[in-house]
Amino acid sequence: MSTTLAIAPITLYAAGLGVGALISTASAEVLGRTIVYRTTLPLALAFTILGGSATEFRVLAVARILAGIFASPCITIGVGVLNDIWDTSLEKTGTLFAVGLVLFIIWATQMGPMMGEAVVQAHGWRWTFWLTAIFLGISLLTSFLIPETYKPEILRRRAKKLALSIPSRDGFTIFIVAIGRPLHMLATEPILLPAAIVTAIFQAFLFFFYVAYALVFQEIYFFTPYQVGMCFGPFLVGSILAVPVIGLFDKLTYQKAREEAIQAGRTVEPEKRLYPAMLGSILLPIAIFWYIPLN
Repeated sequence: MSTTLAIAPITLYAAGLGVGALISTASAEVLGRTIVYRTTLPLALAFTILGGSATEFRVLAVARILAGIFASPCITIGVGVLNDIWDTSLEKTGTLFAVGLVLFIIWATQMGPMMGEAVVQAHGWRWTFWLTAIFLGISLLTSFLIPETYKPEILRRRAKKLALSIPSRDGFTIFIVAIGRPLHMLATEPILLPAAIVTAIFQAFLFFFYVAYALVFQEIYFFTPYQVGMCFGPFLVGSILAVPVIGLFDKLTYQKAREEAIQAGRTVEPEKRLYPAMLGSILLPIAIFWYIPLN
């Protein structure tokens, strides 16, 4: 098959992550966090197993986009859980957990190809699906240990236990509002659209390298799959080196703004978090084009 068709599954998976993030986040605002976790994780596991068992390309393609849709809550709702527990704009503990969540998400995207290519060379491509299924199974079991953190849902459950009257709610209307709110903010809030575009570009480059590294290093430099996976090591090193840089920005900019906000009794402006991203938006083009010959 053509290269374009061959990379369709990873493209569909990435698209599924985006679509699923919007739907799952809206659902979590209506139904609470835990029910979304415990519903989508089994489906993500099932479609991952289906993709690994596929003997036809169309089955693999459908399984990948559905796996992406149902795996996305693992990423998006985690931020909501942190915001349920802490005010991350003011509380240092919440900030540390938020940074940890982001770092683990980033490290996973960089360690995944390293592990996956090694597994491909040792056991074949289907074992990348089996390995993912194992991790999803562990996550599914862990999800049953996570209590509900969404306050409206906690109060609703408490009222049911006490046999109190519960206001009726139109779930469909709330769901539409939950989807419409972020889309409306994306179109009207000056900070959101540029930040979303920068994030989308960063993610696009990462998914692009998933495919480009394999094509370039295998077809031109005759690397083995294991060696191609090791080429993602610099991403991991770079993200680790970024941690002290983020800490420095936090100390010099955000913590000062945080102290002023606490004294004034208000929240910190979200723009104060953007300085590391501003630096990254300058360094990324330099990192991509540094190898262009000067002559």
